[in-house]
Amino acid sequence: MYVPPVIKDGRTYLPTHIMATALGYKVKWDEQNQAIVISK
Repeated sequence: MYVPPVIKDGRTYLPTHIMATALGYKVKWDEQNQAIVISK
């Protein structure tokens, strides 16, 4: 699912997945803990 950036109060918010992937990190969803896991 693609979520576009949002500009609010002069700040730009990007989805975590886009930023982490761009910086070379892996992003996974931990279903058991209902959390995003970002690792190198």
